[in-house]
Amino acid sequence: MSGVARSVAVAQDPVRRSSMTDPGAWAIALAGWLVRGGLLVILLPLLSLPSPVGLSVLFGPDIVDANGLSARIRGLLTVAALVALVLLILALLASAWLERAAAERAAAAGLAAGPSAPQREAAARPALAGLMAIGFVSLAPLAAALAAVTGQIVSATTAELIFPSRVDVPLAVRVVQGAWSGVALLAVAIVVADLFHAVAVR
Repeated sequence: MSGVARSVAVAQDPVRRSSMTDPGAWAIALAGWLVRGGLLVILLPLLSLPSPVGLSVLFGPDIVDANGLSARIRGLLTVAALVALVLLILALLASAWLERAAAERAAAAGLAAGPSAPQREAAARPALAGLMAIGFVSLAPLAAALAAVTGQIVSATTAELIFPSRVDVPLAVRVVQGAWSGVALLAVAIVVADLFHAVAVR
């Protein structure tokens, strides 16, 4: 084991011991995972995605026109994107608050580093603004991936709505098959963003 790996293992050992005796830390960690996207991981398998017919019932028959997605649908997608942005900011705020709560519990258990009381107090209450800034920066890979693949996914969706390649396969599956490289890039970006966030907030 290298010196760095040994140092990390030594630093994590008291954290492991504390987590075994502090179930509240488990609840904070679970809540943090949920607000950072774990809730979507749980809900997506439970949701029934609508078919093209279902989309027509929900949004009307003019989902697409000669130019692709209709102006009304593009407007609805814009509103949905704004709502998603607001929810993202709220999720980052909740995640930052939970990270600070976890740091405070660690400090209370004597895990905060620092030779002096002021340093331990600073470690115990990291600034919410700093934690939120880390959250925004960690989303940079995901934002770049979204900018790169949104056109591909929209094109695949529009093509499947106008001329379905197969009627016995759900629309979402056909879109993923038609834009598989973009979907794979998004998956990689999500993993990279989550890893960066997990390391940076420590």
